[in-house]
Amino acid sequence: ECFVHAMECGHGTGAILLLKTSMVLLIRETRWGIWGSPYLDAYGEEDPELKRGRPLYLNRERYDQLKVLLSSHGLDRCPRINWLVGSQRY
Repeated sequence: ECFVHAMECGHGTGAILLLKTSMVLLIRETRWGIWGSPYLDAYGEEDPELKRGRPLYLNRERYDQLKVLLSSHGLDRCPRINWLVGSQRY
């Protein structure tokens, strides 16, 4: 579903917040990768699977980094993303 949405609405590019993990799924044509979470706990740490149960807060710095990455078409140049191929998972 995520790949179809990225193709139909974003010309092959998409950024999708995965609610069950708080991570951002980035899609670029047939590749996908997890960017991380714009939400951090009070100690500035991610909770990738939401198992700790601590409240998470939108981290403005991370959110701004994600906005710049997307608006500057920088997905292909971002070393933080470990790109995988295919839609096996999403």
